[in-house]
Amino acid sequence: MASIVRKQTQSGIRFDIQLSLSEHPDRPKIAFGRITERDALKVKGHIEALVRVKMGGDMPLATQAWLSGIPESLRARLELLGLVQARSKTESFTVEAW
Repeated sequence: MASIVRKQTQSGIRFDIQLSLSEHPDRPKIAFGRITERDALKVKGHIEALVRVKMGGDMPLATQAWLSGIPESLRARLELLGLVQARSKTESFTVEAW
């Protein structure tokens, strides 16, 4: 089960999500910058749902919606941890190439 790590910085209180040993052997922390404790709890719930999906469960609709709205930088961190599959890279064309 993931946990919320509260840390005091010069600019205020920050919250990170740390995975448990059973979820990831390195127990990485996922930093989010300035978010409220309530938002950190919501994110923690979605990350725990992603861990359950990785272990063979079904993905809740709320987590699917959350994933579609997160920034690419956060999605890339989740991909590195193996919690989500990498998006297929679509080939983009310029007007000149077209």
